[in-house]
Amino acid sequence: MAIPDVYDALVSARPYKEPFSHEKAFEIIKEGIGTHFDPLIGQAFLHCEKQFKEITQTHRGADTLPDSILTSARNAKTGDLL
Repeated sequence: MAIPDVYDALVSARPYKEPFSHEKAFEIIKEGIGTHFDPLIGQAFLHCEKQFKEITQTHRGADTLPDSILTSARNAKTGDLL
């Protein structure tokens, strides 16, 4: 499950980062095939690129926090969060 987890982490917005595009996430993972990711699983990912992109476009933002909360978290000082 490493590749789907990494892909999701890359294309998802987090309070501490903006999401990467599908294309950038795909390139990062592609570069890691054979070193960070099993070559056979990597080839399966490459084969399914279109499906990953479609799923991401369909579900982007479905499980993320509202923008106002994300903006507040990005702008807050560390002490403000405690």
